Amino acid sequence: MRTITVSFPDSGDERLPLLVLLPGANMSAEDLHKLGFFHAVHSRGLRFDITAVDPGFDGYLDDRIAVNLHEAIVEPALARDVPGVWFAGISIGGFGALRYAQSFRGQLAGTILLAPFLGSKGLIDQVTAAGGIRSWQPPATCKATPQRSVLDWLSRLSANDPFFQTVHMGYGIDDRFSAAHQLLAALLSEQRVLTLPGGHVESVWVALWGKMLEAGVLALRDRHGLTVQASSAPHA
Repeated sequence: MRTITVSFPDSGDERLPLLVLLPGANMSAEDLHKLGFFHAVHSRGLRFDITAVDPGFDGYLDDRIAVNLHEAIVEPALARDVPGVWFAGISIGGFGALRYAQSFRGQLAGTILLAPFLGSKGLIDQVTAAGGIRSWQPPATCKATPQRSVLDWLSRLSANDPFFQTVHMGYGIDDRFSAAHQLLAALLSEQRVLTLPGGHVESVWVALWGKMLEAGVLALRDRHGLTVQASSAPHA
C-alpha cells in the first residue's frame, strides 16, 4: 500500500494522534496531499501526524483490508503509544474506513466519512425498501459481499453503541450516492452530519473537509475517553 506521512511541524519527539486518510476511487495518497487535506489540518493548528494510505480500489474490497490496515498502519502507531487514531475516508475510502471499524472499532478515536460508498444502487434500493439499515436483513439466498457485510454489521449495532458517538459524515446533496448517505445519516445524530450543495466530486469533498475541521470534529476524545488534541498553533 502506497503511503504518505506528514508530521505536525516542529513536533519533535512528541507523541501525537494519528489521522489516517483513505482516498476514493481514481485518487491516490498524493492526490490528497495536492488537494490540501494535510494542509487543512495543520494550518488550523490541529496537532496530528497524518498518513494517507492508498490500498487501491480492489484493496478496499479485499477480505483482509481491515487486517492489512491494522498491521501496516494502526498497530505500529499504537505500539508508539500515540494518544488516538482517527480514520477519514472518501467515497470507497469511506467504505474502507467502515470495514476497518467493523473489525477494530475499539482502536479508533473517531471516523470521518466523506460521501462514503456503501453499496450498489440495487443493494441500497433493497435497504431503503426495507425501511432503512436497522430494518434490513441480508437475504439468506444472496451471496455474501463486503457491502452486505458492512450494512449487516451496522444494522446489528445498538442505537447507543459508542461507535455512533465517534462518527461524522459529510456529503453533497446532489451526490449520486446520496440515497445511501441518507440511510447512514439516519443512524447518526443530526450534529454529526454535514451536507453542502454539489455532487460526488473533489471540490465538494475539499469544502466538506474544511467545514468539518472548522466545526471541531477532530477535537473530541480518544478511545480512553481523554481529549486527543487541542488547537495551539495559529492559522496559516
